[in-house]
Amino acid sequence: MDQTYCQNQDNSQRTYHKRGTKNIKEQPTERISINALGVQSINGNSFVSFLDNTKTFEMMKFMITIVIKNIENPELESKLKK
Repeated sequence: MDQTYCQNQDNSQRTYHKRGTKNIKEQPTERISINALGVQSINGNSFVSFLDNTKTFEMMKFMITIVIKNIENPELESKLKK
């Protein structure tokens, strides 16, 4: 399992400017951030999910989704989807 977090603003405070100009840092007006969790399976189905957050309940739903993607029993799959 692997997790990545992408955003459109950098974390550094350093600004680069041409000589003789002010230190103006242009930033995007809207902040975008995406959490991506993924599992690469050798003998099953790999899965990538983009989550709003990575709190406990969302992680539990992600783990259940992995089981649903790789399960062969249709009865158990329907119970897990509920």
